[in-house]
Amino acid sequence: MVVSLVHPHTCGFAKVAIWRITRDATVKIKRGENETAYQHRVRTVQVIHERFSESFPGKKFEIDFKTFLRKLPDLRKKISNWNPRKKTEREQYFDAFSVDNWKALSGKHKTEHSLTDCRACFQKHSIHQSFFPVQSKQFKGCLKQNPVIVAKNIASNIGQQAGKVKCTRREYQAGVQKVYDEINPVFERVFSVPFEKALTTLATLKIQSSKSAAGRRITTVRGC
Repeated sequence: MVVSLVHPHTCGFAKVAIWRITRDATVKIKRGENETAYQHRVRTVQVIHERFSESFPGKKFEIDFKTFLRKLPDLRKKISNWNPRKKTEREQYFDAFSVDNWKALSGKHKTEHSLTDCRACFQKHSIHQSFFPVQSKQFKGCLKQNPVIVAKNIASNIGQQAGKVKCTRREYQAGVQKVYDEINPVFERVFSVPFEKALTTLATLKIQSSKSAAGRRITTVRGC
């Protein structure tokens, strides 16, 4: 299995922990007098790898040193070059996947996470996972599996097409149907709940679910 520390499905807790450990190690581990730049880098990464393995033990987070050495620069580059205009998203990402939050998880919940293809992060932290700056054709299909990213892309496309012409009821119904058709399969695959059912849990929308012989449909409750 190919390991990537910047993959959209790589555990968010692992990414943040590696970044924190890396920053600490690069400050504290000084280059020796007779040490080449490469030797110093390898020695530093060895310490980072050891500390990560100690913090995330077990096969689910296992990664050999050579792979770690090769993949670490990608993660450092992504985080170092995080768009400064998205500072809030960066802060929320690091807060959600902080070391303290990882330590606070029960042993059972920790076992739900894994370095690669982390289903726990994918299902429980899809909003924060969507903040990580991954703009790569290699991961384009994976990004489309995140309902938050799908919604953002739809909103962006609608915003680009916005005009001053007033839409008819038929036109905006067709638009909302298209939005629903795009989001529902992704949302249901992640959360195991239909998007329409999830919408009924939002009190601010005043939507209720009703069932009939013809099937399930969404009914809007109008205010007085």
